[in-house]
Amino acid sequence: DIYELDLKEKKNIYDRLGFDPHVYEVSALAYRGLARTGKDQTILVTGESGAGKTETVKIVMDHLATVQLTRPEGVDEEHCASKEIV
Repeated sequence: DIYELDLKEKKNIYDRLGFDPHVYEVSALAYRGLARTGKDQTILVTGESGAGKTETVKIVMDHLATVQLTRPEGVDEEHCASKEIV
């Protein structure tokens, strides 16, 4: 199951297949990292002009807000993804 692999293994799989990670997977992994460890997470969106960076960031923000609203019990307010999104 690809969701149980560590980041280095995933990168190797994506590189071999010639795919970039999916935006929802990246967003979900960032949220999971925040919820599990309480450590800040960063998502870097890069690309050329007109490549869709702004739309991708909108998708990430919407996804994080949706996941935040449906977070399981036990994730305290201090570690909420929507608390301080820069």
